[in-house]
Parts: sequence; structure tokens; C-alpha cells
Amino acid sequence: MDRIDLDAAREKVRIWMTAHPDGTPDQMTDDLKGEYHEFADDMAIVLRGLMARFQNHPEELASTAPAGRPACPDQR
Repeated sequence: MDRIDLDAAREKVRIWMTAHPDGTPDQMTDDLKGEYHEFADDMAIVLRGLMARFQNHPEELASTAPAGRPACPDQR
């Protein structure tokens, strides 16, 4: 695996969690890890970590900006 687009993975997890508010980590990884083909099991770990981040900071679910980055370049 050369490179993982964490921003894209974070957005997939955010969208999934918004659509499945009572979803479990197992359900989320089953739904999303297949998009990473040969690295699906490795990505399941990354996806779970991203889900944990959103669970600990639910206010970030409403934002499309990656965690720690402003939604707009002018916001600092």
C-alpha cells in the first residue's frame, strides 16, 4: 500500500456514520473496507480509528472539513 487518502477515508466514515447513527464499528467496516480491495483488512483498522475519532468528537460529524482543518481557507 503506497498511500492512503485519509481525508477521503475520513469523509467516507463521516458519511456512513451520519446515515447510520446507531451503526456499529463492525457494520461500518463491513460496508466500507471492501472499497480498499487487497488491503481491506488493514483498512478496517484505519476505518475503526476514524470512527472512534468521530465518536469522541461528535461535533465533527456535521462538518465536511477534515479534523483539525478549517472548512474554508479563510477560517483560522
